Amino acid sequence: MKKTIFCRVLAIGGLSVGALLQPVAADGPADLEALAEKARQAAGDLPKAGEKEQKPVADAVPEKTEPKQANAKAGENKTGKEKAAPVDLEKRAEKLGLLSSLSKDVSAVLTFTNGERLWGEVEESAMGQVFLDILEENEVDFSDPDSPGAKVAALFGEEFLLAVGKGTPKQAANLLKLNNLNEKYQTALMMRLWTIGMADEELFMDAGPFGSLSEAIRENPDFLVNLIASAEMPPILIASRISDAEQRDEVAALLQMGAGMALEFGAEEMPFMSDTSSEVGGINFSGLQIDGEVLIETLQEEMDLQQVLGEFIDPAGAQDMINSLKKKDLVLMSGVSGEAVYLYLGSRAEDIPLAKGPAERLTASDSFSFADPYLNEDLVSVLWMEQDLLEATTKGQPIFGNYIEGIRLGLQGNQTLGNPKELKKSLAKLQKLEKNYLATYQYQPTASVSFLRADGLHAETFGGLLEASYDWTTPHQLGSIAEDSFLTVQLGYNRASAELETDYIETAFEAVYQMAGVLNDADEPPAEFQEFLEGFDFFNDSMKDDALALWKGLLLTDEGVGTESIMEVDLAGSWPTVPGVPEEIVQEGLAPRISIVSSVKDRAKLGESWKQVEGAASNLLKTVSEKVGENIPMQKPMSSQTDGLKTWFFPFPMQTDDFVPSVTLDDEVMVMSTSKERAVALAKAAKKRGSGKTGIVVEMRFDPLRAFLADWLALVDKNPEGIIPNAEMLEFYQDNKETIAAVVESLAEFDRVTSHTRLEDGQLRTTTHFKTK
Repeated sequence: MKKTIFCRVLAIGGLSVGALLQPVAADGPADLEALAEKARQAAGDLPKAGEKEQKPVADAVPEKTEPKQANAKAGENKTGKEKAAPVDLEKRAEKLGLLSSLSKDVSAVLTFTNGERLWGEVEESAMGQVFLDILEENEVDFSDPDSPGAKVAALFGEEFLLAVGKGTPKQAANLLKLNNLNEKYQTALMMRLWTIGMADEELFMDAGPFGSLSEAIRENPDFLVNLIASAEMPPILIASRISDAEQRDEVAALLQMGAGMALEFGAEEMPFMSDTSSEVGGINFSGLQIDGEVLIETLQEEMDLQQVLGEFIDPAGAQDMINSLKKKDLVLMSGVSGEAVYLYLGSRAEDIPLAKGPAERLTASDSFSFADPYLNEDLVSVLWMEQDLLEATTKGQPIFGNYIEGIRLGLQGNQTLGNPKELKKSLAKLQKLEKNYLATYQYQPTASVSFLRADGLHAETFGGLLEASYDWTTPHQLGSIAEDSFLTVQLGYNRASAELETDYIETAFEAVYQMAGVLNDADEPPAEFQEFLEGFDFFNDSMKDDALALWKGLLLTDEGVGTESIMEVDLAGSWPTVPGVPEEIVQEGLAPRISIVSSVKDRAKLGESWKQVEGAASNLLKTVSEKVGENIPMQKPMSSQTDGLKTWFFPFPMQTDDFVPSVTLDDEVMVMSTSKERAVALAKAAKKRGSGKTGIVVEMRFDPLRAFLADWLALVDKNPEGIIPNAEMLEFYQDNKETIAAVVESLAEFDRVTSHTRLEDGQLRTTTHFKTK
């Protein structure tokens, strides 16, 4: 079968960028900080809290399984076999193309290459042909060089670059600060509306799209003044290599035409615009400039800026803002160098991040050593981001903290509710827990490179956000269960970090419970919550203690299992005998089976946990039975024995041997699954020797997915009206039947996606392979 890399095109963007979470600095009680430090250290050989690693992205090596030497320095071969070859900076610069024209005044850069070749293979692939047919039906034709789509595609055909210069971290942080403030006040406004209701007309009017932001600015005037003083357009440089001289000249002319038309038609009405030119890095740029001082003076002729700003801040602050805005210039320029066309947007022409000579190149720095082992590969993309930008866009960014603070703010001065004292304590604790949990994160300079080989698209990612939630150092002991699975995710978690997470969840539920109590004690509880509050009273009086016992029993389960687990999804299960489901589906339909395999640490703890859970659940069912006036007996668990593995499950009318939620275990492994049959097979596989890999291993296979979808298409063909009762959905299926079948069949070109994220010599590494046949 012809190899295709259409799947590689779909994956390139995702493989180039690592996942970034949202951290904040620690500022909590000493015991929580100690627990956070314990969690962070338990995750692996990480720097101590507060330390900032600014080391360059270390020398990259392909994924390896042999033991690694710790703390290898940049330039050393980490396999310990021999020293790394001397760095050939000229070869690096030549292979990285446009990227080598950048100066070291860059915060982040992303490049794509080989776009034309990739598109050619897309056109020859089965799935690509389906995609082209859909484009043709919508009158989009990339084969016509004069079409808008083809002109845009030309920018990506050979080499494309997007870079942001120095100053970007500060401006990104400014935007996030503004967003955080708005989220907090938006939540506070919604909280007041929620508790007071829509009867307050003035409050309701303030709830417009900018109402909360207006309030935030009025109550924090210095924030806005300081924000404007430090704000400016960060340097943004876009470049495209176009070897065809006619196409290149056309693109360059279009860029110049846009600036020229703006200057020509806006000469009288927009005196703040003028033409400008500059030579940077040996390239002549020209375009237009917006003079901030002239712009503000022009606006002042049309409106009283002092009066407009005076609605939010005092006269002195308003004047400071006006003076700051006068200093904000903007330039939009373009230029051509060799086969490359450049477009620049920024505050000053001198900020264009282009190198004046080889020594000033970004690619000449040690931070680009990650790319050296892959210079002989068929490169597709390269990503690089300095640590300052990563921290500016993630560090200090709360997950729920803005909303929690907004709730606290919304409760202030609210006289209609019950006493929110305990609720405020829980909300404060939630914020401290979040800060201490996220303080366990570590930050590293980020880079990635993707490249093509005969077996598909490969990507290597270095650095990024290192989470303490996972165990990065203990080798996996559970055996592989991925042979016939659709999806498997194998990892170990950090038990100390889990304590923080559990405390956070418990405090969140406590806050919700207390919020319900505050509403319930209100002078006039909101009418829309009346039914909810009646249920709260019942829960509080009759179910709270048993619910807490159930939760504690579940937590006890965690003490009985180890820290390693595998989540598995397979697509070969059978359907339960659900009433009303067409007979064809029950007899022939395939269903997903979901399982979680864990190592067993203390089987006695698991037994103790079950006794506590069963007792609490029985009491809860008895309470509910009394409430609804019906007898709902607690079902007695049944068990079966297979090759030393004991399976427990609750019988119910719709079950089959394949579909019945169950727990299968012995002294080594425990499997929670929707399928009793699948659980036994997975338990046997997991008891085999583990891979010894560390970190997080993910594998997704396409053959099981294709078989699953093809089976369902054949099933629908037998009884389309019975299986798809909705008329609109049935019509859509019938109209697009051939296209759907073609997409499913095209999956035969793909093999699997594998990803392995681990810690190597203190550096976060992810190896990804999008494999084709």
